[in-house]
Amino acid sequence: MLKFSSLPLVVLACTALLPCRAAEKHQFMFSSGNVSYGANEVRKSIYVPLTGKFKTGTAMQDPVWQKAATIEDFIPLQNGKRQKKTQVSLLRTAEALHIGFFFEEAPEERTKGPAGDGMVIYQSDLAEIHFGSIAEGNSWALQLCVGLNGGKFDSMDTYALWTAETFENSSGWGAEVTIPNSMLKLNDGGLRFNFCRSSKKSKENWVWSNFLRNYIEVQNYGELLFIDYSTALAVRTGVLTENISRSEYEKKYARFLIPASKVIHGPYLQNISSDTIRIVWVTAGRVPSFLEYKEKNSASDPVRVYASCRDGLRESRRIHGVTLKNLRPGMEYEYKIYGNYAQFSENICGGSGTFTAPSESAKEKFNFTVFADLHQQLGSLKTYFRNGGKNSAFAVLLGDQVNAFNSVGLLYPMSDLLKAANVPALFVRGNHDYDGLDASDYSRFCHDTEGKSYYTFNYGECCFIVLDSGIGGRRNDDVIRKMLKEQKEFLKKVVKSDSYRKARYRIVLPHIPALHSDSAGDRDCYDMMEPLLKSDIAPDLIMAGHWHSYIRVDAMSNKVASKTYAGYFRRPRVPVFKYPCPLIVAAAKMVLKCEVSPENLTLYALTDAGTPQEKVYDKVTIPAHKKQL
Repeated sequence: MLKFSSLPLVVLACTALLPCRAAEKHQFMFSSGNVSYGANEVRKSIYVPLTGKFKTGTAMQDPVWQKAATIEDFIPLQNGKRQKKTQVSLLRTAEALHIGFFFEEAPEERTKGPAGDGMVIYQSDLAEIHFGSIAEGNSWALQLCVGLNGGKFDSMDTYALWTAETFENSSGWGAEVTIPNSMLKLNDGGLRFNFCRSSKKSKENWVWSNFLRNYIEVQNYGELLFIDYSTALAVRTGVLTENISRSEYEKKYARFLIPASKVIHGPYLQNISSDTIRIVWVTAGRVPSFLEYKEKNSASDPVRVYASCRDGLRESRRIHGVTLKNLRPGMEYEYKIYGNYAQFSENICGGSGTFTAPSESAKEKFNFTVFADLHQQLGSLKTYFRNGGKNSAFAVLLGDQVNAFNSVGLLYPMSDLLKAANVPALFVRGNHDYDGLDASDYSRFCHDTEGKSYYTFNYGECCFIVLDSGIGGRRNDDVIRKMLKEQKEFLKKVVKSDSYRKARYRIVLPHIPALHSDSAGDRDCYDMMEPLLKSDIAPDLIMAGHWHSYIRVDAMSNKVASKTYAGYFRRPRVPVFKYPCPLIVAAAKMVLKCEVSPENLTLYALTDAGTPQEKVYDKVTIPAHKKQL
């Protein structure tokens, strides 16, 4: 049984942290517990004091009730024209929560109804007591009702665990309710709570915390606190205060609440191609979300695209993404992002933005940049895009953006930099992107246009083939090897497609470069790429990462070119696999800048990119193919 008499001091956890609109000096980052799914700007709260054992069944006449927390600020939902006293008192002991209530009601205005427990009590005047939580991993709801007939209703069918003793007098009626602590689940020293009163004859309904549609909206409940207001504020916000009142706590805490539908990261542009673009955004909470877009300043109705729908419902997520197709070249578009708290609640605008679809001339001559193995070290990316790199059509992140995918939030700083530069991102999955508790969220954030971690897209006359090279070595398990085989079958179709065969340039983007035949991981990758390597129309360029070193292997060579940058690791041994085109391995501290024109594709390997010390370490020029008819 959970004991509340000796609650330990709460240590502030720093998982799933969100930025806040802050206001206080002593402010820590705070957790997703401050995300508000409700419609109330201020979350009502009441601290329940701890007391020793006392005698129950006294119709609230025991002196201990004078020390109870009391709530009287009820809101009329239906009628409610007469000012009737509605008082709820709350106490707790080491074993149970005690709720005493009294409703002012003249005898002739009361409806007692038939005796009994269960739904029959809804024929009586009654009180509804609601508990719950919407915290992830601790979501629950409990509805307990007490009728004037002396009966009970329990939504979880745990009638035997709790008691209710009703009483009446000439002024009204009430009850003492005892709920064992074992029925309650605390989160950060509190739980969500609401209390409702219903009178049959006058058809009046009163509620403590308002809601939109019905009593079961846990997100719109108030809160019972089992820690004092000052401690609760410190736990939830990191703001340290002393002896604050209920109203002070509610006002201060309201400043830290973030609407669940608010876009807190993004929107980010991703996976841009000749006529499509993907827009990804992250909301503060798990909500259904969608995007509406149209040509800028157009009088036409916007096109609505839902982020995710399944089984007749819009899925509630934090990470959302939509792919916009059939865009007009050179046209500027505007969009708005909407979300709501539940499937059928009002839609709320959470963010907006604009983008321009690439024009035909822009796709004819452009440049893109490539970064590899950042591992959350964003210095090279930050410097490059702050100092002249903003004219890139897009940026390729060649895998291992993080050390381990323990939180998708690790990608936000990098994406924020690209957003500030207005440069779309294209993600390639690396071996480190397989690691971590949130690795399965990779596809939600770094999603592609086909729902897999490998795909193709065309930008102008370039065909890009994005591959997933797995983890590498003996760590490639059966699931990964199956995926590699699927990619091999996928590539057999790619080399026959018009988008590949008619392109001027064909660029392959894996994370792990297959270099050595005596490496199990390299052999897996080389075998996976076999349809490309043996095609009658070979790729023009392969760019990879993984080695943290700049490595160049020229076409049909089994040796590493002399222009090899030591980077973090030693030079690869020889011989290496032969390729029908140049293989470039990007160094972690370098930037690859690729300039594309109708005549040539020129790759520059840059050291100190974006600084006055920038130098071209290596240069590779690839002539354009004649277009296949």
